[in-house]
Amino acid sequence: MSDRDVLHDNHQPRPRVWHLFLGLVLIVVLAVALASYFTPVIAIDWTSLVTMCGF
Repeated sequence: MSDRDVLHDNHQPRPRVWHLFLGLVLIVVLAVALASYFTPVIAIDWTSLVTMCGF
């Protein structure tokens, strides 16, 4: 095997970065949900948000 094959095996940052990104999004969503739960002033209409996202 050449050095290129070894480099290709070690060079896989995408799944890890993707998981970090998903984790970050999840944390942000949870933070917003908690904030809107504890402060009704910035409460979000979750049904309209969900339909807007297309879920």
